[in-house]
Amino acid sequence: MPEIVPKLPLDQWTILSLRPQGQHAATYRAAKNLGAIFLPCSSMKLVACDNHGMLEKALHCERIIVTSPAAARFAAQSPLFSIGKNAQWFALGPGTATVLEKNGVTRIITPAQGHDSEALLEIPDLQNIQGKSIGLVTAPGGRGLIEPSVIQRGAKLAVAHVYQRKAMRLKPLEIRRLEQLHSPFAVLCSSHEVFESFWQQIPSALREKLKSGPWILSSKRLQGLLEEVGIGNSSVSESARPDVMLAQLVYVQTQQVR
Repeated sequence: MPEIVPKLPLDQWTILSLRPQGQHAATYRAAKNLGAIFLPCSSMKLVACDNHGMLEKALHCERIIVTSPAAARFAAQSPLFSIGKNAQWFALGPGTATVLEKNGVTRIITPAQGHDSEALLEIPDLQNIQGKSIGLVTAPGGRGLIEPSVIQRGAKLAVAHVYQRKAMRLKPLEIRRLEQLHSPFAVLCSSHEVFESFWQQIPSALREKLKSGPWILSSKRLQGLLEEVGIGNSSVSESARPDVMLAQLVYVQTQQVR
């Protein structure tokens, strides 16, 4: 009797990942584990900033905020990276906390609910910070909400931009693969900058095609921005971790079948 192979949750699905170049490995593994075809498409890349002096200053602060897994990785790659005996670290989400832990950081606080700037700024240990030194390890661009909020609360802020996002031209082969994409497919997107770079480069007909599939997003704010360009078939994941985003896709599809 032939062996019955159980069907995986995303069998026959194609997962389109919009993450920056070189950042697809975790999404690839998570998609394959669920039986999906994986299709990477990068319109941006991450490049280290030569900003060691500001990083050293930020890492000597009493409290250190790290805004993304990429910021944690680039900071840890610096020869000046140090943990500090008494520093309290804050990570925007569990993915960032995981990278910090792998690099020896143990005192990490993450938001209890939500993984955005608002949730981080609600953490009790970031309320009464008058006169405290705060290090912010991040990248230029983004929302820019944390920096003015911390300054307004009276803290002495040291900002270290450890990497920057640079746009890349989509290759003709990547465009053709997207045009040949068949349902069912889903798009994973965790950054407004990445979305804008990607969306501006693809033909209008392809835009309409991609609007038909579900989009899994990392925040309500990103969902609102995508709705402005006509992408309404979207769902917000609990975090930007690829496995969590794919779990959200599985959950959404399960609810629709019922």
